[in-house]
Amino acid sequence: MSLLFLLAAALLATSTLLPPEIHPAGRLVAHGLAALLVLALGFAPRSAAGAGSWRRAAWLVAPLACASLLLVDGGRARGLDEAAAITCFAVAFFAGRRIGTGMNQVASLGVVAALLGVVISAQAIAQHHWAYPETAAALRAAQDPAADPFLVRLEAGRPSGPFSLPAALAGFLALSLPMTLFAARTARPGLGRVAWSSAIVLQLDALLLTRSLGGLLAATVACAFALAPAEGPSGRDDGSARGRLTRVAIAAGLVFAAGAALFVYARRAEIGSHAGADPLSLRLGNWRAAVEMVRDHPILGVGPGRFPVFYPRFIAAGMNETQFAHNSYLQLAATWGAWTLAPLAFLVAAFYRPKERRRGAVAAAAGAATGFLLHNAIDFTFFLPGVALPAALLLGVGSASGAARPAGASAKEESDGRPWPARRRSGVVVAALLLVYVATADRSAWHLERARALAQVGPSFDAEAEARKAAAACPWDPDPRAFLAQSLLARHATTPEEETLRRVTAERAARLEPESAILHHTVALDRAAAADPAAAWIEEERAHRLYPGKPLYRPEAEAKPDPDTKPGPVTKPETER
Repeated sequence: MSLLFLLAAALLATSTLLPPEIHPAGRLVAHGLAALLVLALGFAPRSAAGAGSWRRAAWLVAPLACASLLLVDGGRARGLDEAAAITCFAVAFFAGRRIGTGMNQVASLGVVAALLGVVISAQAIAQHHWAYPETAAALRAAQDPAADPFLVRLEAGRPSGPFSLPAALAGFLALSLPMTLFAARTARPGLGRVAWSSAIVLQLDALLLTRSLGGLLAATVACAFALAPAEGPSGRDDGSARGRLTRVAIAAGLVFAAGAALFVYARRAEIGSHAGADPLSLRLGNWRAAVEMVRDHPILGVGPGRFPVFYPRFIAAGMNETQFAHNSYLQLAATWGAWTLAPLAFLVAAFYRPKERRRGAVAAAAGAATGFLLHNAIDFTFFLPGVALPAALLLGVGSASGAARPAGASAKEESDGRPWPARRRSGVVVAALLLVYVATADRSAWHLERARALAQVGPSFDAEAEARKAAAACPWDPDPRAFLAQSLLARHATTPEEETLRRVTAERAARLEPESAILHHTVALDRAAAADPAAAWIEEERAHRLYPGKPLYRPEAEAKPDPDTKPGPVTKPETER
């Protein structure tokens, strides 16, 4: 196995078992592996398949991306986080594309994805049948009204595995199922085929338990695409191939229709709880808000990573609070600018115009990538690295078309034997250093996560110490400073040193992200605690203007700390986390 394959397999396992979006340790390891992949790609011989068109497209996109990232007022931390995530996605894509030139490596990577699907499906099934019911019973016995939101989710029984949401679990299963299907089809008759067939049943069971319509659609299309032939036995697009393609399409449509009916029936209580709670109505509201952002900021967008910051000012009656547009393409256009639609169209067009027929594991990877691309038209797994990084690897493998070489192929067939030019090697070193630089933000996220955990179970002083470490590690991130200011407010800190620290951290956080309502509200609370009602009113007015639908952010309401608030940080609304 090549070093490139080992790094890619490690990235695949890390991103799924420790999703970077919820595990700071997983984020740190994923960024480190991405940096090593950049170096491995840069110093490897050039592939015979070539990537000239991709490199030219990257040089065209880079200036626009830098403009969207740098020419916005505030939000640098969110922008850098999203830029790092997209960079890791691109690195994983090119690593998968390189791996796609070796048939044995493609099959091995597919086996890794299939085995991870088995492990995660087993965890999801255990959550549904044992973990969730036991936790719900314990919360019911405690009779804590604050636990009601958690009880609703636990009693719904929709597992999420290691991910944050059932839709993310369904999105990953849509990636692993085609690879498991390929493994089952190519396994020798006997125990191996029985084992892989059982793995398919296990993953299908976990997918059904998520009751995610988007995940079901992605999985159905992914498996159908992987099964549908591109050519007939003669090597041409003959009638037998078209006939089988039609049968596969009809079967996939029937499977999806039956599954969708089952899912809607199983979620009828949730959907009918109040008008407009169905997934389609909620998504329509999210899409409308994203379109309005594109209309108001068509060139450079509202700023990378800032969709949840700007979304509150577009919320209307019947819309939900969310961090995502439930359409990754619309969200990219809203945050980075409408220009992003051009490279996205180029990516899709290049992916679906292969020079050679896709075969075997490459065809299965292409099917998984197709499901991912479709899923992101109605969901946001592109913004969840735990799903996006495995998808990028498979997207790269699938884009390698039929160029995979059998074992024993000569180096001349796989590579032109020349190393990359020095200037390109310098470029990949710079990219690797940038990813290492992002590790400072990862260290900050690690300390902030510890601070949040300590705030729930221990003294506020320990949590505040961790928050100070987080702020020192990442000076451009407003979250550690907001946490520190909110913690000082919650425990009613009154010493002169603490009051000064509270004021400085609250104001600094608001300057770093001037479009966040919760940060201006925090400054208003600080000013009210300092007996400065005029300044408190001004800050509350700013918060109200940024989030007009939130009753908390009303200048006429007296801005002062709640005496019943227990020590710990003020909880942010979902849209502003």
